[in-house]
Amino acid sequence: MNIRVICEDFFKYLVPGILTTALEIEALIFLLARMHTRGFWYIFAVGVTFIIGTTLQYLFVHLFIFRDSDREFKEGYVYFMLVAIIGLALTLILVILFTYVTHVPPIRARVITACIVGIWNFIGNYFLSFEMHKKREETLQKSANVQQ
Repeated sequence: MNIRVICEDFFKYLVPGILTTALEIEALIFLLARMHTRGFWYIFAVGVTFIIGTTLQYLFVHLFIFRDSDREFKEGYVYFMLVAIIGLALTLILVILFTYVTHVPPIRARVITACIVGIWNFIGNYFLSFEMHKKREETLQKSANVQQ
């Protein structure tokens, strides 16, 4: 496994990740501004905006970053959503912990959580959703054979 190649893919993955997370957080701010209730309603808003952001991210990542994946679009989306559901659980747990334990405001808690969960999402999607580790190994093997 070539760490340099994985790092390059990670930095490519960051662009749509940052864009979709920014859109997601804007949508969260919009929803929270319209929810005039207290309690766990912000958790519902976090969940809804997370699903929207994740779906947009899959489209961007599939079409522009990992387009050479051998996974079919629908099959990859199922795996992507599986990784996302785990990411959503992590997101909700971390937002609740940051908000109630450390008293961080929900938006700030969501931004911090996005950084942590984003790493999980990359790892899960790289190895499971798109199986890019296999594709990159094949490419490296072909390059090594050509050079010999």
